[in-house]
Amino acid sequence: MVVESKGFLIPAQSNTLIAGQFPVICRKLTLAVGETNNVIVAFDLQVGETLTSITEIVELVTDHLAITDARINTVVLYTDGQTINVGKAVQFTVSGQLVAGSPYTIRVTVQSSGTPAQTRVKGVKLLVETVA
Repeated sequence: MVVESKGFLIPAQSNTLIAGQFPVICRKLTLAVGETNNVIVAFDLQVGETLTSITEIVELVTDHLAITDARINTVVLYTDGQTINVGKAVQFTVSGQLVAGSPYTIRVTVQSSGTPAQTRVKGVKLLVETVA
């Protein structure tokens, strides 16, 4: 089963680091005040490796955002021209008080089925441009 997702895709690979600690992907969102958006964070995993649990999803700088409905994808997702296999991404919903021009940095920490089990961390920087 393939599901066409309307969320914002954060791709599996990134070359940017936050303070040299973990990769970060930047994504510009155009949001109206009070709007709710889905975010998909894809992970670059080894063959046969899948995500097993979400340890943490946290906004690092402000407390403006509400992050809810966190889950590991249980169906194949197709979004932004990419196919994301089962167990290779985290999906969550973002809403809250948004400030135009403010970057919001979210850290996503997960566990995977690698041998030995691995902890994966990815950062997401949402650049918000509010509209009336």
